[in-house]
Amino acid sequence: MFKRLALIAVLFSMLLGVTVALSDGTPLPPKTKPAVTMFEGTSNKGNLEEALESAIESAMASRKGIADAMVEWKVKDISGAQGGIAGVNRLTVTIEVKPQ
Repeated sequence: MFKRLALIAVLFSMLLGVTVALSDGTPLPPKTKPAVTMFEGTSNKGNLEEALESAIESAMASRKGIADAMVEWKVKDISGAQGGIAGVNRLTVTIEVKPQ
């Protein structure tokens, strides 16, 4: 009977978002969201598509060995540098990839 009541209390607290303590007073750990991962790709020609493809390739490589791997991504930052004596034309794209 006590186990059933404890289970009901835990389930109810999860629905309400209330923290429940274990019988020894230790609080249950909060649920954490899986961490997102960032990947960068750079083009030394200032080519946005090349930099984006490089970032996506890096993300796909991180899932190597996973059957039918797929990445869902979002552009988080685009930055670059241009000019100078060396004629720099660098463009970097940073993407955020959702956990699989």
